[in-house]
Amino acid sequence: MSRGTRVLSSVLVAVAAMTTISSVARADGPIPAGYHVEQRVRERMVLSGALVFGIPYTLSSVAGVVSAGAGALLVPVAGPIVQLSRPPQTTGNVIGDAGNRFATTFLLVMDAFMQTTGAITLIVGLAWQKEVLVRDGGVSVRATPMRVGESGNGLGLVGSF
Repeated sequence: MSRGTRVLSSVLVAVAAMTTISSVARADGPIPAGYHVEQRVRERMVLSGALVFGIPYTLSSVAGVVSAGAGALLVPVAGPIVQLSRPPQTTGNVIGDAGNRFATTFLLVMDAFMQTTGAITLIVGLAWQKEVLVRDGGVSVRATPMRVGESGNGLGLVGSF
């Protein structure tokens, strides 16, 4: 097993452990009257996955558009790896300049790692739903006449949340 595979598998195990620990609270036992169980996506995982994927992908897409010969960066997740496999160019651009090869390699590896981690977290957050207790009827608000002060009438809002 290569070092990169071991690192990636360690990260996946850590992400799975963190999400399992945070999802302990669920609807075990009898369901109270006036409530029902619903399946919902894991909003925090979806949001964090979208951010961890989206920010590096946006930055690498801009670099792919601006730099000559870096069009592979427009492909999500696989683009940085494809760009990394290309030989260095001497065009003077940031992505392919041979003098910046170490920095470029580091940035492309980190870009691929973050896009992959974000995409996996996003997909897991959408696919692995949690059970939540939801009150029957939801939110209801209605306007009704009410007494205001000692001798006045007015309009008030009455509802259940």
